Amino acid sequence: MDIREGRLSTLLPEMEAVTSRQWTRKSYRHVGHLAWARCTIPTEDDPPAAVFTDSAEVVGAAWIEDGNTLQWTAMDASLALDPILDWFINKKPSDVLDAIMLDVDSEAQPIFARRGFDVVADKPYFAHMWRTLVDLPEVGVLPRGWRARAMRGLEDVDARVAVHRAAWHPSGMTVTRYKTLMSDAAYRPEFDWVIEAPDGSFAASALLWADFAHGASLLEPVGTDPQYRRQGLSRAVCLAALHAFRAAGGTEAIVQPRGDAAYPIPYQLYRGMGFRSIARTVTYRRPL
Repeated sequence: MDIREGRLSTLLPEMEAVTSRQWTRKSYRHVGHLAWARCTIPTEDDPPAAVFTDSAEVVGAAWIEDGNTLQWTAMDASLALDPILDWFINKKPSDVLDAIMLDVDSEAQPIFARRGFDVVADKPYFAHMWRTLVDLPEVGVLPRGWRARAMRGLEDVDARVAVHRAAWHPSGMTVTRYKTLMSDAAYRPEFDWVIEAPDGSFAASALLWADFAHGASLLEPVGTDPQYRRQGLSRAVCLAALHAFRAAGGTEAIVQPRGDAAYPIPYQLYRGMGFRSIARTVTYRRPL
């Protein structure tokens, strides 16, 4: 197997392509995860990445997140995962190596165990939630003067960044980074939705990433300005984005909120929209 190394930003198109090809509703990574990661990581911290090819076909991809955590995707774990782990271990990014996957990934788990990785108990985790877009709840009626709408384009960037920064304070999001995000092939402004307040500012937002090869979407991220919380705006903006995706031919959606008891509200929000948890993340760790 051949390996081509680079950075997440330079290898992103190939990494997104293989991520899409291997996707099922029980896959940990969706193309939107990669595009969002590239946008949120500072340019000076562009992480090391690699694509893995067999007979000139990309069959796996990986990058190192937060200095010591392997993020990876593979068409066939039995073929590509050992080379991915060789690359990760040889990079020696930290004294402790972490990797994240879903607990339903029965093919990858024994490979990690064989390579000296153990499950980290009692670590915060993310629920992997899914729903079909059949019988999607209606958006509902917003207060007078408020409306849900999609991004119009660059003219909305300042307000879009402002609502994200308010919802996720402290946030490193900038107008420059959001413009980088909008230039990614996976980004579609018609699936980037906001709740607009009567004064023209944005009160809530939901970014939906579409993969039409599977009719599958990812909600990432979703947020509401703290001054407008507990008014149903997060629910409304998510449903508006999901309705737009269904109208364009989409059939299903996933979302990955925290699932542990320390952070319950997002999980409850998505359950209330008809999402159900079909898996959860687990962290594997090995000393270098």
